[in-house]
Amino acid sequence: MEDNPRGNIKDNINEINASIEQVAEQKEEEHGHKRSLKGKTALLASVVACIFGMFQLITGGHRPLPGVIQSVVHVGFTLTLIFLYFPARKKTGKHVTLVDWLFIVLTASSVFYIIPYSDDIISLTAKNSNWQIVFGVVIIGLILEASRRSLGLIFPILVGAFLLYAFFGHLIPGVFGHAKFSPAMIIRTVYFDAQGLWGHLLQMSSTLLALFLTFGAVLLKSGGGEAFLDIGFFVSARSRGGSAKVAAVTSGLFGMISGSCTANAATIGTFTIPLMKRGGFSPEFSSAVEGVAGTGGMLMPPIMGAGAFLMAQFLGISYARIALAAIVPAVLYYAGLFFSIHFQALKRNMQIPDIKEFKEAMARFGVRRTVIPLIPILLLIACFMAGYTVQLGAFLSSILALILMLFTMGGKWNLNRAAEYFRKLFGAFSAAGVSVAQVAVLLASAQIMVSILGLTGLAIKFSNLIVQVGQSNILATLILGMVLLFFLGMGVPVTAVYVIGASIVAPAFILLGREALPAHLFTFYFSCLGAITPPVCGAIFITSALAKSDWWKSGWLAVRLALPGFIVPYVFIFKPTLLLMGAPLEIFLDVLTAFVGVILMAAGGVGYLITPCRLYERVCLIVCGVLLVLPNLIAAFVGLAVTFTILMMQMKRKKQLSPVSLT
Repeated sequence: MEDNPRGNIKDNINEINASIEQVAEQKEEEHGHKRSLKGKTALLASVVACIFGMFQLITGGHRPLPGVIQSVVHVGFTLTLIFLYFPARKKTGKHVTLVDWLFIVLTASSVFYIIPYSDDIISLTAKNSNWQIVFGVVIIGLILEASRRSLGLIFPILVGAFLLYAFFGHLIPGVFGHAKFSPAMIIRTVYFDAQGLWGHLLQMSSTLLALFLTFGAVLLKSGGGEAFLDIGFFVSARSRGGSAKVAAVTSGLFGMISGSCTANAATIGTFTIPLMKRGGFSPEFSSAVEGVAGTGGMLMPPIMGAGAFLMAQFLGISYARIALAAIVPAVLYYAGLFFSIHFQALKRNMQIPDIKEFKEAMARFGVRRTVIPLIPILLLIACFMAGYTVQLGAFLSSILALILMLFTMGGKWNLNRAAEYFRKLFGAFSAAGVSVAQVAVLLASAQIMVSILGLTGLAIKFSNLIVQVGQSNILATLILGMVLLFFLGMGVPVTAVYVIGASIVAPAFILLGREALPAHLFTFYFSCLGAITPPVCGAIFITSALAKSDWWKSGWLAVRLALPGFIVPYVFIFKPTLLLMGAPLEIFLDVLTAFVGVILMAAGGVGYLITPCRLYERVCLIVCGVLLVLPNLIAAFVGLAVTFTILMMQMKRKKQLSPVSLT
């Protein structure tokens, strides 16, 4: 391999010393290609995005607009920004076209028309009008076009398929047919009904979710990205395989607030993948590590991308309860990745970086650069623990981040520094506005599907089908649900997959006697893990391109590294002690044995414990790991006994091996 097995941390630090926020602004979007606007148009788009970001911070955290007006204004800003920033075709990528301006005017018309009727929509007293049909068709078409531009072609096709089902599903014979609905009724249900486009997903998107996305943008602009990278080095760089461990820690921290597996991979992977390759890891392993680490950020409390907020909305329970339940599975997920990296480093006989290089890397670590930017996250956690509302915690943390931004800037207090501060504020709110718009267009499209599911009863029909399978075999039902979520995830963003799964898959599990929270977490986990599971694995596509690796090999290697993530959801469905539900002693024992089991799965997957493993030892270690993860003491004792036997065999073999044979 041309890369230096030990690497040089000083060189790595110098190469990645550029600001993370600059890369975050330039990164490839999840599917669409963002315009590089210039001149007055760029300024106009930035101003609109900045106003949108400020609107979301104030209304989401302090006082939302009444009725459906909050959601309506939210959609208006969203579509406007999508048509400004995302071209219809790559050829029109540099300029906003006449068609784009026409779409913006139609957006404004559709939004302004509905505002006077907001109270009637909520009270279900709105009178029918032909204008409802006209503007309903217009806004549905605009949302589909906006999702095509920013999310790719597959998702709007899926939404279109749901709409076609509403129009023509009465022609389908059997259980999946439905009553005939007039086109006017379908359009009105979507556009002019409280359970249609302006339903709970957009209500949440326009308040809580937008507020947290704004917080994330502000946090990154105030130096949070660099702080995450510094913490990753501080925790991991002085250990074997430290470059990959840095990637795991940094990607996990950044992924909590990025809200996208692929965005995380594109942003952090730009730094961490060259770091891992220079540290001696293969391109395929580097790609897999970044893909797994970036995807895990969606599973890691306290923020979990958008997942925890959506789940709280579906279940009607507190966000804090969901975040608490998700802690142990997320830790097990990253423990599996961390120990896989460690065993891989031992297997390749990688050395611990020189202490001098480590000190040079840590010279960047300081209060202004690393500690101050993370204080808002501590405040957010403190607000959760103190029992304050999620909105208030995010609002206060955002305000604190804006204030602390003053103290993360270098130089003397003068007019230039004040101008720089306001430039950062403008950039933070502009980035927030664009970030919110990209998620909002996804949820607006998903809300159309949810309204069709409710109108036609399709969700109940799918759930009943899954229940029929589950009555004979619950495990088969879980596997069927997992495969369905993977199928939905082929080209569809994680958040949309979970929304559909929460309407179809999770209710089926609940009907079969599973508890609601484990059922939804199971659904959310496999909505996320589709990003690293071949044949369609969006996060791996991006990391493989960055690493110049074989994406097929990287994908299956990622599945191996994330093995605990595929097993733990099945475990907590049957016995949710890993979600901190149960007696304290039982929870402690199950969590402890699960942690040991994850280590064994990592050792078996890599093929190294204290010396290279033979094939049968690898199989036994993986099986023993699964037995220990299962919340059953007898299975745990069997797993420990077999593991002890393998450990004794390896210790004996290691004594017989010469140092030369280990390299």
